[in-house]
Amino acid sequence: MKVTREDVDRVASLSMLLFDDEAKAAIQEDLNAVLTHVERLNEVNTDGVEPTSYILEQQNVLRADVDGPRWTQKEMLENAPEKEDGYFAVPKVVE
Repeated sequence: MKVTREDVDRVASLSMLLFDDEAKAAIQEDLNAVLTHVERLNEVNTDGVEPTSYILEQQNVLRADVDGPRWTQKEMLENAPEKEDGYFAVPKVVE
């Protein structure tokens, strides 16, 4: 499978990105190189190879959930630049 110029134009349109002709040619070349590499990987004999999702035995290494200090509402609002009715006051960002 080869990536065509139309494929690059379609993906650029869907991504709402604008590229000049030189950039489109480079993108097309890069995508074709990736697909060529994947096609070569498909030729590798993987019979008897177990599928893996991790190369290491460690999975989901998480720290312990330790209860920490608790602050009151008053303490939380002490350094607030603006507060209103017991809440942080912030500028409106949605019109």
